[in-house]
Amino acid sequence: MLKNAMPKKIILFLFSLLTSSIVFAGTAPSVTNPTDSTGYDSSQDINIAFTLDVSPTAGSVQILWDNQDSGGTDITWTLGNTQSYDFEVTPSMAGADSDIMASTSFTLPDGLYDVTISYSDSGTTRSTVINNVGLGDPCAAGTYSVTGVDNGGACSECPIGTYQDETMQTSCTTCPANTFEAFEGGIECLPCPDGYESDAGSMTCTSICGNGTINTDNNEACDDSNLDNMDGCDEACMYEENVDLEELNSTIDFESLTPGETFEIIGDSTANTSLTRAISCNCTWTLNPESFGTLTVEGSSCVAQLSDVTETSQANLEVEVSCDDASTVTRNQTLISTVTPESEGSGSSAGGCSLRPER
Repeated sequence: MLKNAMPKKIILFLFSLLTSSIVFAGTAPSVTNPTDSTGYDSSQDINIAFTLDVSPTAGSVQILWDNQDSGGTDITWTLGNTQSYDFEVTPSMAGADSDIMASTSFTLPDGLYDVTISYSDSGTTRSTVINNVGLGDPCAAGTYSVTGVDNGGACSECPIGTYQDETMQTSCTTCPANTFEAFEGGIECLPCPDGYESDAGSMTCTSICGNGTINTDNNEACDDSNLDNMDGCDEACMYEENVDLEELNSTIDFESLTPGETFEIIGDSTANTSLTRAISCNCTWTLNPESFGTLTVEGSSCVAQLSDVTETSQANLEVEVSCDDASTVTRNQTLISTVTPESEGSGSSAGGCSLRPER
C-alpha cells in the first residue's frame, strides 16, 4: 500500500530534435534522466529528460508511472495533449533543428515505480523503461534501500559489520580491518583498542598475540607481551616445548613449578657428583625473561638454583655447556609456573578476550 506523503513536484523537460531531413528510424526514446534505481525525496523536483529521433505528434508521447505496489495507482501522462498539458516548440539557436520542451507541474504519491517513456508513429510504439524510481522520504543514516528513499517501508538497517553515515543511500559500507560494528543500523565503525584486531566486516575485535592477555578464543595458550621465541611462550602464543633438561632433572616438573620454592637444576651430566668424568665442562646459564625468578649460579657451574618463581608465568632456561674436549652443546628447557592454592583468584585473568560493546 502507498503511504500518505507530500506529493512530488516534477519538472518535465522533453527534448526532441527536429530537422526537415530526419526520417523515422523506429528508435526508442533516449532517456538521460531518471536512471535505474534513482530515489527522490519529498523536497526534490524530478527532472525527466529524453530525446526522440522524430517530431512527435500531439498525444503520441506518453509517460507511464507503473506503481510496483499491487495496490498502488498507475499514472499515465500524455504529452502534446493540450487538454492536459502545456506543450511548446522552441526553435534552436542554430536554426537547423528545433527543441521541443514541455515544462509542467505534476503530482505523484510516494512509491516505487517503473517508468515507461514511449511514443507511437504509424501504428508502431517504441518504449524505454527505467526501473525502480523511488519517491519518498530519504532513508536515515544507518539504513538503505534500492533507491535510497523510504517508498513504503523500504529502508533496511545496515547489517552487522557494516555502516552508513549518510542519508538517502542505496547500500552500506563494510567496516575496514581493525574496526567493528556489533549492531544492525550502524552509522560508524569503532576502532579496535590497542592490542586487539579484526578482519574487515567484523562485529568484534579479538586479542592480538603478544599483547599480554591470553585469548583462549583465539587458541592462545600463553601471552608474555612479546612475539619472541625461546622465552617459554613462542611467537604464536603457544608454550614452547623445550625439554632438554628433563632427563637430567627427572624429579622436577618443569611445566608445573610451584612459586616460592627453590629448585636445583643440573645443566650437564658432568655436574652429577656420583659420576666420575675425565672431562671438565663449564656452563653458562640464561633465564628469559629474567623476571620469571632468581637464577643463582656459582661461577661457571653446571648446577643452578632457581628461586622466587613468579606466579602464572613462563620462561625459557638455556644452558650452554662447553667442555675441555672442545665440545659445546646448548640445552633449552621451557619453564611454567602455577598458582599456589593460597593465591588462587588473586592472579591475572587468563580468560579469552573479545570485544563487543553494549549500546
